[in-house]
Amino acid sequence: MDGVNSELALLVDIGSTYTKMISVDIGRNLVVGRSAAPSTVGRGVQHGLLEALRRLTGEPVSSLKEGLSPFGHLFASSSAAGGLRMVVIGLVASLTVEAGRRTALGAGAKVIGGFGDKLGPQEISRIEELSPDIILLAGGTDGGDRDTILHNAMAVALSKICCPVVASGNRECAGEVAHILQSGRKEVRTAENVMPDLLKLNPVSAGKEIRDVFFERITEAKGLEVVKQWFPVIMPTPMAVLQGASILSQGTSDAPGLGELIVLDVGGATTDVHSIAWGKPKHGGVVMEGLEEPFAKRTVEGDLGIRCNASTIVGHMGLPAVQEELGCFAGDSGPSSEAELLHHVNLLSRDTTRLPETPWEREVDFALASVCLRIALNRHAGRMIGEIHSSMAMKPFLIQRGKDLREVPHLIGTGGIFSYQERAADLLRRSLQNQGDGVLSPVSPALHLDSGYLLWAAGLLQEAAPGTAFAIARESLRRVE
Repeated sequence: MDGVNSELALLVDIGSTYTKMISVDIGRNLVVGRSAAPSTVGRGVQHGLLEALRRLTGEPVSSLKEGLSPFGHLFASSSAAGGLRMVVIGLVASLTVEAGRRTALGAGAKVIGGFGDKLGPQEISRIEELSPDIILLAGGTDGGDRDTILHNAMAVALSKICCPVVASGNRECAGEVAHILQSGRKEVRTAENVMPDLLKLNPVSAGKEIRDVFFERITEAKGLEVVKQWFPVIMPTPMAVLQGASILSQGTSDAPGLGELIVLDVGGATTDVHSIAWGKPKHGGVVMEGLEEPFAKRTVEGDLGIRCNASTIVGHMGLPAVQEELGCFAGDSGPSSEAELLHHVNLLSRDTTRLPETPWEREVDFALASVCLRIALNRHAGRMIGEIHSSMAMKPFLIQRGKDLREVPHLIGTGGIFSYQERAADLLRRSLQNQGDGVLSPVSPALHLDSGYLLWAAGLLQEAAPGTAFAIARESLRRVE
């Protein structure tokens, strides 16, 4: 191979199933190559990386050093081995726990547990059972409650919990919290308070610490230490997608972005929704309730996925409802009885690597994905939850909780299911239907497809080469009707 090309970047995403690679010429803002190979998390991710490099270059690459040598820039993301599993501990479940949860999700974590108030033996035992990769310890506004976070820090310090802790609570006792955790031989990182004032979210500092822990420690726990040797930037895949959506929305100093948008991403185990939108009340007579919403927001639905959670979807909706959804995608291409559909759904839940072998099986995937997307968007969007009557006003005020997304102009599908481009518009269109009274989901957005599956790659490039990141994300976007 020739020497290093300073304009050539390699972007890698290591998933539980596939390792994807994209090579980009930064000087020309151009994707110049791509490949994919089965991930080999169980026996060492370097084997999957090598195979993907061979497919990318078309040459018999014998080592990572050889295969990576032409690239002047190396960036990687990963969702392998379950991604970054986080527990959030706070003061009030609807406030500091929720602030911590949103911070964790924005940093690309999968929140597997949330605990409010003072932890007791039962809660500590549950956290030990969950065995998280990282804990976000919050609690108290700056100058507010101290007792709860100090109590919880001591409970964690005395426990068998062995993962790193990001302490992100009341700044007036941050030093004491760190000292307590260190006395229990816990690895602790101190960040700014995730909720410094009542209802105000501050995710940046804690999000950075979460990302640093992922790079420094979690990569080793997930068997990605080989990647860490070569790639100076590694982040959770969901964070890369959120960053890609953000730059597509906001653009750069040289190119205007699309404006507010929503990205839908359904997988085998989860369904993610990313909204890049303020979501403030659009009209007078509406007041906000609850925690401040971030401009760039991600939610992940751990019970919605078209493989691991296929049976769970049937449990949510009922088999007849899933069968009715299937009728919107299937013609006369295969079985349609409830018994046959139930058998296939149970098979998908057991064999999570199974790919569709017939047109009917593919249509079942579409039906399951459609249900996932609709429920996930419903949960992500805000809603009108009631009225406030005032003797000073002629009409009652409406109460809005969460983001008002009704006027968001763009809805984008990304991920594997949208690779079947002939049905992408149907999936996106059906995600908007039957959202229910009061749900503030988009009404008539333009529908787009991330046709090159490049949002994650754009997110990886966002900081180092924002112009290129925006260019490849925009080029990948295709309008569908």
